[in-house]
Amino acid sequence: MLEKTIKVVERKPQHLLGLADQIKDYIFSNRNITDVSQLDYSLRNLINPILFKDLNKAIKRLINALIENERIVIIGDYDADGATSTSLVYMSLKRLGFTNVNYIIPDRIIHGYGLSPALVDLAITEHRANLIITVDNGISSFDGVEYANFKNVDVIITDHHLGGDTVPPAYAIINPNQKGCNFPSKNLTGVGVSYYLMKVLSYYINEQFNVITKAINISNTIIYEKINLILEHKNKEGEKLNSAEIELLRERINKFLENYDASFNPDQYLDLVAVGTVADLANLDYNNRILVEQGVRRIRAGRCSKGIQAILKVQKINNIDFGVDDISFKVAPLINAIGRMDSMVKGVECLISDDERVAEVIACEMAETNKKRSVVQAENTQQALDQFEMRFRHSDSYSICLYDPSWHLGVIGLNSSIIKDKYWRPTFIFSTDEGGLIKGSGRSISSLHLKDCLDTIAKRYPGLIVKFGGHSGAAGVTIREKDFDQFSQALETVVRELAEPDDIGQETIYCDLELPVNYITLEFAKELVRLGPWGKGFPEPVFKSRFKIFNSPRLVGRSKRDTLILDFMDANNMCHSGIRFKATPELINSLAPEMDVFYTMSINRYCGRESLSLVIKHMIPVE
Repeated sequence: MLEKTIKVVERKPQHLLGLADQIKDYIFSNRNITDVSQLDYSLRNLINPILFKDLNKAIKRLINALIENERIVIIGDYDADGATSTSLVYMSLKRLGFTNVNYIIPDRIIHGYGLSPALVDLAITEHRANLIITVDNGISSFDGVEYANFKNVDVIITDHHLGGDTVPPAYAIINPNQKGCNFPSKNLTGVGVSYYLMKVLSYYINEQFNVITKAINISNTIIYEKINLILEHKNKEGEKLNSAEIELLRERINKFLENYDASFNPDQYLDLVAVGTVADLANLDYNNRILVEQGVRRIRAGRCSKGIQAILKVQKINNIDFGVDDISFKVAPLINAIGRMDSMVKGVECLISDDERVAEVIACEMAETNKKRSVVQAENTQQALDQFEMRFRHSDSYSICLYDPSWHLGVIGLNSSIIKDKYWRPTFIFSTDEGGLIKGSGRSISSLHLKDCLDTIAKRYPGLIVKFGGHSGAAGVTIREKDFDQFSQALETVVRELAEPDDIGQETIYCDLELPVNYITLEFAKELVRLGPWGKGFPEPVFKSRFKIFNSPRLVGRSKRDTLILDFMDANNMCHSGIRFKATPELINSLAPEMDVFYTMSINRYCGRESLSLVIKHMIPVE
């Protein structure tokens, strides 16, 4: 049986910052903070976008589309990152004076992921597109981009996923992970890339706004010169427009001025950036922490989109108490659920709505859809666990591949994550696509880069993989149903070569320090929230304390199966409440009167009252 074990590693800070509070000093030093300036989350500390490859090309193309009043279609994605990216770009372009802007969200089952020829046709037939902008996708969409070129439709790719050795022949590609891009943060999400592009576009248009308005009242030749200056074209000396061209130009400029919002700044959509970044489980490097923290501050202050505000209302979240955990466990699941079980078009409609009532109606529908998702996921997860028991009961496998044609494509990623967490092995869960194909969603452990793993399989076994893409920790793959067993064997072989053997089946928990009892307080828990944002790559602190257990352990929740409540007493005889999710029977049976407990701190809010809760990561009986 592939049982998971847990190893605890106590962190040893290498370079203390010299903070007055030694506990905070240890916490930040353990996260490689070498200077207190790295804790300044002001927007002025964001990395300069000038380092993006193809940025100038993309901006010039967009300005040309603005002046020529071209029809732009945004091609999004069906997860929270894709929905927030689509919403941010759509609303930004509208407020910057672009009038012909539409969006298409691919259907997970009908279209699949990324820009395809079918989506190009849809953009042309429904919206007569002159320009396509992909958000959170496109870096692997060779067929779609080539077809768009054939149809004389330019494509600007904005993406963050890892590409291959070559990239699609797009007009411009904005992706920090493409070869030759010097933007130093490779952890931006799709919505982060979208924000940067809109930020630069907004700056450029704002700079030229006065030029355009002044030019309207000057001679026709100067108007022409000014417009060409914006586009960086050289007009022939003394060249003038004919009367029809002058009238058309005036009409376009006036239309732009009617729709342009001079007060607009893409920073106003940092709430969407925060939601998309956290939902996509991006590493919170310094740059991403700035984006998330600024977005969270906007939400706390009530300066967020009506769609986000509607989701908070439906989920009964107070703005002032909002934190990163609320994104992870309450906001993102609602947005993702509509993309998993229905259409992310509804999610985008919620996020871009300027009508509170409309946004709230959609948010309520999203909440109901999330309940249905939970039921379907629970059924599929149990079936996956049952299949695992039959196939791997006596196995020493390094990897796990499971397939059932009845499983819902919208939840296979969630099920993959659950199986991976339970057995701590790279896991792929497959379900039926169409045309004899099956789709798999994979999740990996820390020592195995899943995208690299698939790349190795694709090169070693030509033709086995139809298509794939992703990141280090999560990836998607499409194969032929008849090749499932061969893919499973290929994955096992490559995982054995690339993964660290000690990491297979053994999760590592990193403990910051043994926390003095006078710090185990609600006030310190609140202080930790202020010191964030915490997340992947910048994990919230894990502490160790020795507690005595009093009262009987209690299983709670709907099923009363694996959520355990424990009452602790510390060395000062102070009482604390602890909660352990996914508690196994083995853990419950191992409880002793005194335990070394490894935990994070959480704040419980109920009926206007606050209390400290210790979220248990691991426990070891004291002999």
